[in-house]
Amino acid sequence: MEIVPKTNIGQHFLISSQILNFLSNSLSKYSQVVEIGAGDGRLTELLAKRNKKVIAIEIDKEFFPYLKRLEQKYRNLHVIFSYFLSLNLSDLRDVSYLVGSLPYHIIEPLFKKIIRWPIKKAVFVVGARLKTELQTGVNNQNIGKLSLLINTFYNWKILKELPMENFTPQPPTPAFIVQFEPRSKKEFLNNQRLFFSRELFYSGSKGVKVKNVLKESLIKYSSPKSPNALKTLTQNLAKEK
Repeated sequence: MEIVPKTNIGQHFLISSQILNFLSNSLSKYSQVVEIGAGDGRLTELLAKRNKKVIAIEIDKEFFPYLKRLEQKYRNLHVIFSYFLSLNLSDLRDVSYLVGSLPYHIIEPLFKKIIRWPIKKAVFVVGARLKTELQTGVNNQNIGKLSLLINTFYNWKILKELPMENFTPQPPTPAFIVQFEPRSKKEFLNNQRLFFSRELFYSGSKGVKVKNVLKESLIKYSSPKSPNALKTLTQNLAKEK
């Protein structure tokens, strides 16, 4: 059965065996890996051959026969047919690495979902549009929300440019393999701008006033070893309401 890629949802199949091997080898061997968007399993099988455990996530059930055959072949492979953004990450325990090819429209919600997830590294195939946004650094006043989000939480670097002929159907622009590594606690403590940005993103879904977040962040940043400072600030903020 031949599957026709759904370009309206960003399906462009990576067909270069050389690039697929490069992606697989970009992760530490014998790890626990989540693959986002497994497709027909070309990368999935390479990951299963060299890693301790692979969780392959795919939303398109047309790929069911391909991925189920692989799951039966490799005992360390578990396939989940679901939308990654709807999954409970607490169910994906002990995962060290993420890998996959991301359509642009899911990148922002995906990164919002994983910013608290203690992974070691993510390696994603992304379009030229994200690469351009990422290059607007966190200290640039014209930075967009997505770029600010990723630059706040991750150090990143471009591993490889992928010409359009590496895909079927060919995308309108080249793609890029980008590596993302979570920033360390030390980096946040040594950079006030990063620290405040992190706290604002953490509080973004809680309906908390920005001024209160900034007050609390200032105390946290100035006195990271003083647990009583945060308690006092919280009590003062409660009195203001």
